[in-house]
Amino acid sequence: MSENSIQKKFEKIYELYHPMVYGISCQVSEDDKQANEIFIKTFEKIHEQLRNNLKFVSPPIVIMKLAIRAAHEVIIPSNREVSLKLKQFENSPLLENLICTETALDTYCTENKISEEIVAKKIRAELMTLRYLKAKKNSSLFKFFVF
Repeated sequence: MSENSIQKKFEKIYELYHPMVYGISCQVSEDDKQANEIFIKTFEKIHEQLRNNLKFVSPPIVIMKLAIRAAHEVIIPSNREVSLKLKQFENSPLLENLICTETALDTYCTENKISEEIVAKKIRAELMTLRYLKAKKNSSLFKFFVF
């Protein structure tokens, strides 16, 4: 991939996802300087992935994982007691575990002595719950605008 096409893809990703990355950065660190460092490091990681021709199969999930990885690098070395949590996953402990702690799926299955099939069912159930909660939240926003 040419440098020009990498730059165009990067700009498009930045345009679409910088609010999400900024939100995650601010959620995991109350310190503005750290949040800014997480934000920058996340986009450095995205650029590196593009340069290495890695595909973004599900961009929001990949970008979220890169943001969490950046947060681990920025926050954890200075404070080993920190456990990263995102509000979006407060009702989905499995997804939070897999994404925020960067636990590998096979590791999770081995540690919990369950099959990947069962984990897949749990993930689907948590995703359905998240979608339901998001739809419920969005519909409550429109109650006030009924004409």
